[in-house]
Amino acid sequence: MKDVHFITYQGRLNFCFDIMPESGADQERKRFIHTKAARIKQALKRWGITPVGYISFEKGGPSNADLHGHFQVHIPPKHYGIADRHADGFVVKATHLKTPSSRQDRASYNTKQRKPGSPEFERNCWHRYETNPTPIPGKKISFTPGALALLESRDRAREIRQRETVAQIMQTGQIEMFPEINDPPSRLREYRAGILSPSVALELDFHRKRHGWTQKELGHRAGLSQAQIANALSGRFGLSAEATARLKAVLLEGMAQQSGWELIAHDTHKPIPYGV
Repeated sequence: MKDVHFITYQGRLNFCFDIMPESGADQERKRFIHTKAARIKQALKRWGITPVGYISFEKGGPSNADLHGHFQVHIPPKHYGIADRHADGFVVKATHLKTPSSRQDRASYNTKQRKPGSPEFERNCWHRYETNPTPIPGKKISFTPGALALLESRDRAREIRQRETVAQIMQTGQIEMFPEINDPPSRLREYRAGILSPSVALELDFHRKRHGWTQKELGHRAGLSQAQIANALSGRFGLSAEATARLKAVLLEGMAQQSGWELIAHDTHKPIPYGV
């Protein structure tokens, strides 16, 4: 069943209790199984844990035709003692399912949702594909309220949020043909300190890629951390004047040498011939 496998995965059902009543009719056995499962759920609730799991009922083959049940539930690691206290090893047996694949395999076994194999395989496999043809009274599978809440959240239609419409007011008068003349983009050479403008951040990242450096390598050369470089490029935090001077000296050094000029460390905008 898809619901069982969904709850097993989302709820991380890491414990399975096999409850085998010793005697009684089918209805009495179901009540006994529900009682044992209810005590485990009450123990979880006393610790403030919402029980998430399911109970499945089945009848075995001719050698084990009596009705029995499987209670698969999630127990947090620090409360594993609950399983030890309620499992006596005879009537109630607890199995710790440590991996996601083992939990799904157990859910398939509990609900007998496996594909039939070859005749030779079926003769030697005690995990039967079809259970006893005798009908089980009532529901074959019941879910805890926590599991039903998971199913409800899955089936609930998601609300589609519409973006707010923002009015784009046109400027009065003639549209400027060259708006960058009045508001020219800043360059890395002109940057002193503080928050990087988008154009400076793009130019800084361009020079970093031109050198083939990662952000960590660039920070190592400039005496900065990778987090400082990333925060500066994203505009979250600015850079000090000293850090800016080191960055510019590292990034623009190659360009200065190729053009025959060298930048002074503190960027005084007075280039001197390279090699002097």
